[in-house]
Amino acid sequence: MSSRLQKMIETRKNLGKTKFTTEEPMRPIVNFQNYYETKLRVEGHESEHLRKLKEYHNRLNIRPPRELNRGYVYPHDYEHIGLGCHLTKSGHVKVTVCLPFVDQYTKYHSKGQNVPVKEKVRLMKLAGYPEEILKKIIEKDMKFKKEAETNKKFLEKIFGSK
Repeated sequence: MSSRLQKMIETRKNLGKTKFTTEEPMRPIVNFQNYYETKLRVEGHESEHLRKLKEYHNRLNIRPPRELNRGYVYPHDYEHIGLGCHLTKSGHVKVTVCLPFVDQYTKYHSKGQNVPVKEKVRLMKLAGYPEEILKKIIEKDMKFKKEAETNKKFLEKIFGSK
């Protein structure tokens, strides 16, 4: 009997012996260290499940994702409160309070629209993003606008004009 046929016969014999469990199989978590620290902070202690996950990931020997250290910190709080104040002509101080990213979502993203670059930069500046990041956003937009005309001509050449 061939080895392939033997494997098929063994597989058929073992079909009835399969054990089903309600536990979800463990899969590798992409950024396990971040997941682990968050779970520890939320639960307050290392649970049995968390300990097993840690052992499992140590056995897998997955290389951790490299950390990007560019010398600045991104604001992670999307509910960051922005404060703005200016002096009016009458001499009163006008204070404005806003949630920049929530406002951006309700005004643009919820309607399926792209945020204008000036508005995006203004909100990100209000949220505390560093100047280097804001400059990169403006540069990418300028590059996109420069290439837009050539891309349009290229697509018209391929698909024809309307």
